[in-house]
Amino acid sequence: MEDFGDKEFKDFLNKMYEQYPELQNFNLDFLKEADSSEAEEIVNVLRLASFKFKEAEITVKPEVDAQLDYSIEDLEVNLENFLETITMFPFALTISSDLLKDSGSEIKGSLKGRFLGMYVNLKYNNIYELLSIKKVGAMKLANLLRNNFFKFLPLKDGLYSYIKTVIEAYLKYTGLEKHFEIEEIREFNMVVKLKNTFGISLEEYFESILTKEEADKYYMMKAYLISEFSIAIIE
Repeated sequence: MEDFGDKEFKDFLNKMYEQYPELQNFNLDFLKEADSSEAEEIVNVLRLASFKFKEAEITVKPEVDAQLDYSIEDLEVNLENFLETITMFPFALTISSDLLKDSGSEIKGSLKGRFLGMYVNLKYNNIYELLSIKKVGAMKLANLLRNNFFKFLPLKDGLYSYIKTVIEAYLKYTGLEKHFEIEEIREFNMVVKLKNTFGISLEEYFESILTKEEADKYYMMKAYLISEFSIAIIE
């Protein structure tokens, strides 16, 4: 694929989503680094995956709803339990396109852990069912948060400190601490907004300030934080 600036790439994504609405289920930022033939193959894989996800969600939802049929009084709301739960059922998901190919049908097992202190064991037959379980569980957690916010409010400071510590550690680890700092933390959404040290647009910063190696480290950090800590970085 030809090299894109941020604006051109956003225009490309908008046209892609308009042509293939089912792709709105996926974050396609990684296509910016793909060549034309590779991007076309990935888009086709993701289009097929989108339909498989719809089927998988219909399959797994009744069992997930049954196992997570708790009222707030059944649950133990504390920081440790919340972090364990959000790791199992994150609000943002990421996955390699390779797993969405034929190998995805070979992934079988059980998602075991605790949902705010209550044990769950949810079986899946493929990667689509696993991710659908995580999605339905995350929706259940979001509903509990929305409907019982004052039960979760005491976790706010602990979540803020946890997220801040993780982000600062990985900015330092990647050497990006000289380029970015935290602008905003949305604790219960597990979302962090970063700002660059020059206060210019992110598009201009990536094109004029960051080296390609530093830009790659930034995108790798974003993917790692979502997959390992359920923390999403937004611009």
